[in-house]
Amino acid sequence: FLGEMDDLFLEQLVKKLSIKSFPARKKMYRQENTSQGIYILINGEVSIERSQLGISQQLRTLSTPGFVWGWEGLIHKKNVASAVTVVATQTLFIAHQEVQLLVAHDPQLTYQLYMRLLWMMDSQLQLCYSRFLKTKLISTELISKATLSKSTGLLALITFVHFSPVLL
Repeated sequence: FLGEMDDLFLEQLVKKLSIKSFPARKKMYRQENTSQGIYILINGEVSIERSQLGISQQLRTLSTPGFVWGWEGLIHKKNVASAVTVVATQTLFIAHQEVQLLVAHDPQLTYQLYMRLLWMMDSQLQLCYSRFLKTKLISTELISKATLSKSTGLLALITFVHFSPVLL
């Protein structure tokens, strides 16, 4: 995410980062709210969960050090999911306002930052689409297996009748 930014931006960013520690099962931010900043995982594990109609579903788990999330607030969008720690977790954190101040003086840096945000959104959409296809494939496979298992007796009868020498 930050690899395309220039060295001056990164140096200033590092000065603004703070370390945040969260206990296990701590909600870092809630669905339908705006996260307060960008998180970069140092260690631990975070679950991204979405609730609809009272049913909570885990969308993904973040456990790779350096993983970046919470960036949606930079585009003034509410979170579509909640972030909840699975185990005690440490992150680097920078408030969205601080990030915006770092790029405000330079239109090129602003452009680079928002292009990276678009790249992140594209990556998330591709991930969602691939998970959808995988789920659809598994569902189709399960339906096919169920249909075949219910039809086993019928298939045996059809095979017997088809190969019966009397009927040929």
